[in-house]
This record gives sequence, C-alpha cells and structure tokens, in this order.
Amino acid sequence: MELKLNLSRFTEDEVKKLHDFARVRRVNLSELAETQLRECMQTQEKQFTDAGEYPCCSLAAHERQTKSQIMSKRWTKSLSVTGLVLALALHGAIGQAATPSALESPKETRVVVIANTSAEADGLMAVLTSADMRPRSLHNTPQPAEKYASVPPHGLRGFYAENGVTVEFWCVWELPGGDRPTDDTLNKVNQLPNAIQPPGKVAPAMVIAFGTAAGHWETSYNGSVVVGSAVLLHSPSFLKDKDKEVAKAVTNTLATRGVALDTIVESASGWHFLSNSNVTGFFDEKRAEMEAKFLKPPLNPAADPVVLLSPNRIGLSSINVSRTSDYARADKETLDVASNAMSKSTKTFDVGGVETTHALIRAFSPKDAPFIYVTAIANRLGYFPMELGPRRAAQHVAVINNAGVVTAYLVDWIIRNPTLLARSP
Repeated sequence: MELKLNLSRFTEDEVKKLHDFARVRRVNLSELAETQLRECMQTQEKQFTDAGEYPCCSLAAHERQTKSQIMSKRWTKSLSVTGLVLALALHGAIGQAATPSALESPKETRVVVIANTSAEADGLMAVLTSADMRPRSLHNTPQPAEKYASVPPHGLRGFYAENGVTVEFWCVWELPGGDRPTDDTLNKVNQLPNAIQPPGKVAPAMVIAFGTAAGHWETSYNGSVVVGSAVLLHSPSFLKDKDKEVAKAVTNTLATRGVALDTIVESASGWHFLSNSNVTGFFDEKRAEMEAKFLKPPLNPAADPVVLLSPNRIGLSSINVSRTSDYARADKETLDVASNAMSKSTKTFDVGGVETTHALIRAFSPKDAPFIYVTAIANRLGYFPMELGPRRAAQHVAVINNAGVVTAYLVDWIIRNPTLLARSP
C-alpha cells in the first residue's frame, strides 16, 4: 500500500514547493507517494557523492537509519529545498520521525521557558550552546528562531524539537514594547500571552520562568539557584497617582486570570512535578554535576553556591515599580506581605527570592500545566548597591550561568522523559 503525503506537516512555503514539484512531474499532489519520493531521492544521490558528502543518503540508507543519524551527516546543504521537503515527507509517511516540526500537530508537547531580561536570556542561551556547560546527553544546540516560522515571533530566542517535545526559549524584554528603560509591568501582562500561547499553537504542557532574584536570607546565597512552584504578586503601596492608574489596569487584567495580589498562588501540577520521585531522583543524581559547573559571583558569593529545590518555595514578584531606586523599598514591602500570607496559610512555605516577573508568567500560564521557576540569587535583599551595582555585569554573568545550568539539565531530562508531560491523544 502506497503511503501518501501529509501536507499538514509542512509550512506554507514548503507546500508551495511540493506543488511546484508535482506540476513539473505532472502528478497529482494528493496522489504523491513513495514512488515519487524514491525517484527524487535517487536523482539526488549522485549530487551527494560529487559534493563530498556521505553517501548514506540513498533511499536504502534512509530505510535503515533514523532521522537523527541521517541529519548528523549534514547532507542537507547539498540537497535542494524540494528534495529536503520530500525526504522529510518520506520519514513522516513511514512514521519513524522522532523529531516533529516546531509547528506540529495539536498532539505536540510544548514546554515554554521564559527569561525576563535580555541579559538573562543571553546567559541561558550561552549555557545551551556550550558543550561544556550543558549536559552531555543534550547533544545539540537549540535551533534558531528562524526555523520556528517563516517570520519568527518577537522574543523567541530558539527551540528544541526532539522526541515529541518542543522546548521554546523566550525573552520578555524582547517581546513587542519591551525595549523600554523601566521594567514595564503593563506591557508584560499585555504581551506574555503571545509568548505562552502564540496564535495557532497548542497550550503549553509546562511553563518555566527563568531569571535572577534578591535573596531574603541574612547569610549570602549569592550564586545559588532556587527552584520552586508557588508565587505571590505585590504592588507597592507608595505608588504615585500616575503609577496607580497603571497598577489598577494591571490588577484588573490579572483578575481576569483569577489571580489576586498579596495571595499565595500555587501550581498544583507544578508542586506534583517537583515532588515526583523521578524528578527528585534526577536532581539527587545530577546535583553534584550541576553544582560543579556553577560560577562564584565576585561580590559576596555564597560559600558554596547550591541548588535549593522545594515545591513550597514562593517566588515573590514586586510589580508596577517604575524606578530602580524604589526596588529595595518595594521588595521589603513584598517580603512583609508574603510573611503575613505564609503565617495565615495552613501549609508550610518558604521564600525563594524577590524579583519582578515570575508571578506574572504564572498568572498567564495554563492552570492545569505544571509551572515552576528557576531563579539565581544575585544579591541579598536591600544590598543591591553593594553586591550588584559595583560589578553588575560580572555578578550577573556568574549567577545567570548557574540558573542556566540547572535549566539545561532540566530541559534535557524532560526531552528524554516525554511521557511525564505528554498530552492524551
């Protein structure tokens, strides 16, 4: 029985090239099947050999090797675009392809990783592109955003598409309107839905907030990485009248998501994810390997930067702060509000750190998908002028590297264990 092409696997440009191929060969595209693919591949084989590429691209070799083995030979640079599309179609028809397109069917499993600042996104991508820093089992660097769509969305830095899982890496500051001198909360609440669920994409099966935070401990944990699943939002009480109008718009938007300020917002599925024995076992096994790749920041580093993981650690977000000089005061107020909320809770919580964005990302994440945050401690709360300001770039590079290492190992584990997040057909 001939296997037919599945056009839903291809972009608009690829479908156009398939139509061109069918017109030249005078065949009906809906009837195009393995016979046409075989003819195309055989006519290309001499081109591979003449170009000095591996001769493993014959159709017989296609039927013996997995797609990842074929692609590792880098034969695509001498294959015409039409030939490449048809070769991918052959794999799709046979049903052996382990790596779906980033714009795959609704059954795809999307994991969305969102960094706040460009510096944080830079550090994360630097780890993922470093063979020394990422885990050995994560063999490849992320694919560039240009391969995600013909017009890459703003804010997307890159993605993996392996083993039925698509992991996307986004930057909040690079979303439309994000290039402003202040940390614009209103723009974040307007733009985050476009990253978490772009038009035409399925809802994410997991969301990971990535960034840096101030630690609340008197002892320095600078350079350590906190992983948690609960959050709390607070808007400072000392806002000026103009800022109060913006804050009201933010609060109203959050209310449409069922999220209230000054309240502990849990992620039940995030809690279960971080409590899963497979996940805790993974962290126990890889903790020493991850921490061995941590860098000590130059200003008041922790004696030994470590991973602090608990599903009950709350990430605190101070929002609507438009002046850097107000952060110390706003963060202290947020910490006081969180302490009050924790004292009234029947559950035991601890604070993970204070920053600006993790809780906003949680607010726009699907309620039934695991949400967690991975944040590096850059300085102690209230010590920004002493522990970050004097050597901000060096301090950030070190601590962001550490959060990037933890995220890279976690992403690798998720890709290798897709059934933990896989959606039901």
